[in-house]
Amino acid sequence: MGQEIRKPNQSDAFNLWLNFMVTGVAFATPLVIAYFFRPLWLPFVTGALTILLFLYVRNGRGGSKKCGNHKGCYILPYIFARTMYIFTIISALLSFWVATNGGFAPVEEKYGKLVHVCYFPILIIAPLLAFNALRALWHRHACLFCVLCWIHNGFPQEQGYLRNFMGKEYLRVIKSTSFVGCLLTVGGWLYFLFLYNSANVSSYDSLIFAGVPLLLWFIHACSLSVRCLTIAMFRDNLANNVCFIKGKSYYRFLIFVDDCILLARNEKFRAFDTPASCYFPYSGDVRAQEVAASLNLNAAECRVLYVNDDASNDCSMIHCALFFDSRDDVALEGQWHDTKSMNHLFSSQRITRVLRNEYFRIRAAVSAYKTYNEDGSRRYRIKEYFPKFNLSDIRTANFDLSNPKWMINSIRNEDHPSTLWRFIYYRYFEGQNDLD
Repeated sequence: MGQEIRKPNQSDAFNLWLNFMVTGVAFATPLVIAYFFRPLWLPFVTGALTILLFLYVRNGRGGSKKCGNHKGCYILPYIFARTMYIFTIISALLSFWVATNGGFAPVEEKYGKLVHVCYFPILIIAPLLAFNALRALWHRHACLFCVLCWIHNGFPQEQGYLRNFMGKEYLRVIKSTSFVGCLLTVGGWLYFLFLYNSANVSSYDSLIFAGVPLLLWFIHACSLSVRCLTIAMFRDNLANNVCFIKGKSYYRFLIFVDDCILLARNEKFRAFDTPASCYFPYSGDVRAQEVAASLNLNAAECRVLYVNDDASNDCSMIHCALFFDSRDDVALEGQWHDTKSMNHLFSSQRITRVLRNEYFRIRAAVSAYKTYNEDGSRRYRIKEYFPKFNLSDIRTANFDLSNPKWMINSIRNEDHPSTLWRFIYYRYFEGQNDLD
């Protein structure tokens, strides 16, 4: 049937607000520490803060169990955890450089006011925050943190009643965070290079390097609090994912005959989709055979590929495959497409988003199953040999598509080995234990 997955519910708005508050506390801590204490102690503080942030993200995503067992999206504290991780390394190197060269006075005399960067952590944190936030926006389809979430939980269109809307909210917050990071980077460094006087730290310096960053984050937090409260109050009016309806299960049947799939034009989305889908009263049990029979689809074989469940809203999406021996047995109108044609429709984005997600998942998992063993080693000791994927492989492949192992094998395998440091980082810092 597929793994049990906890999907976003009415606490998602609170989860977004809480994650932003946690990130805000982590953002303010090094600024306050550097203002009141010696900056040489800062790497120890930010190092401990980095570990706490990664532990928070791990716990929220399910820890050492499975990252699909989570309470929401933890991309924001994850971004700042990476920011603090890099900042700790940079500040530790700067502190070591200052300490081994006799202290701040000799270093300043030799290299100028650049050494005063140690006093103002925002000069390093801001560009790192902007970089990591923009990286998450531009390369989230290649970000392992997001990819593993999609593997376990499905893509946003498959993740429950309010997931599409909340996904856009998280992206909006990341965009505003990257904007704040860029603004603080440009303003801070311009002031530091042209207006900062290293002879004395004035009140203006404290305002620019500590007061303004904290004020901007406070304003951002206030606006987000109002928005999250509004989402919590009017959540039912904000749901815009028509695939999920409260109290209903959405059954999708992909129809196959040999190496062909049946598709029909969906005028609403102006793209191709399966012609066999319907809503059925929600139940904890999957009744694919019964629902298929109600559509007059008596296939030679009916298989449940995977299930996306939103138990908190009594709704789900069940992805099924129907295998027929002959096209004449299919009592539906549509166009038959072979593997080559289907790949073309996929690459040209002429199929609906949900079908794209289904086909991507199926093709990646089946290709990994044909290429690698369960431990990620190659089935065939032929260098750079990758078996060709065909639609007929979906019926003959003898494995559970709902098991994320094969999707993970498609990105972590013998051809893409992890170094020892990457293994330690992903396993013990980020908690992505499914990579081993």
